[in-house]
Amino acid sequence: MKHLKTLITLFLLVIGTSVLWAQGEETSVPKRTAVWNWKTGSPSGIYDETNFDNNKGYVHSEDDPTSLKLEVDATGGTFQVIGSGKVKYAQLTSGCKIKVPVRRAKDVVTVTCQTKYNYTIGNVAVNTQEKVYQATAADAAQGYVVIKATGDVHFYQIEVVQNAFSSILPMIQLNCKGWASFTSLIQGYVVKLPSTATAYVATAVYPDEGEYGKVVLTKVNRFGYGEGVFIHGSEYDGVYATIVNGTSDVPKENNLTVGCDKDADLTYESCAYVIATKGENEDAGFYYVNDDITVPAGKAYLYNPQGQAKKGRAKFLKIEFADGSEATGIESLFAGAETETPTVFYNLSGQKVDKNYKGVVIGNDGKKYVK
Repeated sequence: MKHLKTLITLFLLVIGTSVLWAQGEETSVPKRTAVWNWKTGSPSGIYDETNFDNNKGYVHSEDDPTSLKLEVDATGGTFQVIGSGKVKYAQLTSGCKIKVPVRRAKDVVTVTCQTKYNYTIGNVAVNTQEKVYQATAADAAQGYVVIKATGDVHFYQIEVVQNAFSSILPMIQLNCKGWASFTSLIQGYVVKLPSTATAYVATAVYPDEGEYGKVVLTKVNRFGYGEGVFIHGSEYDGVYATIVNGTSDVPKENNLTVGCDKDADLTYESCAYVIATKGENEDAGFYYVNDDITVPAGKAYLYNPQGQAKKGRAKFLKIEFADGSEATGIESLFAGAETETPTVFYNLSGQKVDKNYKGVVIGNDGKKYVK
């Protein structure tokens, strides 16, 4: 697909990504369990993976390299498989650390030792052969809980249970200013966001109001399959949408938000806007699509039926919430760009263009220019 690699990179910067998976606690959904068992040698290859001497490495929970994995830091120590007759265990020396992946508060990590259990987990000192640890909100925020050996440790098994897990509903990664677009791709279910983030749909566009025009975003609480939303929360936050009972409250009329249940190819004639930035320290808003781009499945864009009337002058729309407040800025398309007068320009597809290009461009200072 034309410029697909560039376009995906652009949307990762502007709209955010979905890379982790979780599902809500309000329905009965499977839990994700990962087990590392040195006593039984499960998964296969675990013995070879867990021989670290003064270095770092990973131990997968399955043979599939994309599975959950323990991150080991044995610098200054060792993490070795020890065999004593038919009994095997993982031996850690003092100072060795393991990061066990967790995704939500109350995820459960269970550690079973053979004889020696000189370690802490999440800063809790352990004095029993088996320890059941419940992840805290702080653990979930960083994505792991730390096990640290305070002396010799003999592990039989480490198990992690990620509560309310499902591989069909992604965690939504917000960018440095707390914005993302999202479309649920699970049919037959309604979802909502936690209290740390808010979902909106575009319900009105005023292209000629003020210097740039504006778009009005209206809050929604629940949304279903194929219903796109624009999400606002804390900077760099990972938002876990959850499946809930009830019906969607996305308006059926005056909703200009288009959810992408599959990749959407847009052109200048599409009357579409994508969420972007007018400048690193300026207002959030939407850019008119003035070139061929692809919005990936699971994302969303704004459709403006008045767009054709504005042909020839691509518009930037400032965001205003339905309650009358205005949005703050979102990340520049080109973070870390120099602040000098730009000599390099890019169109909204992320392609480098020359000085004769007509339309909206982004300079290497991160600012928007109309040429």
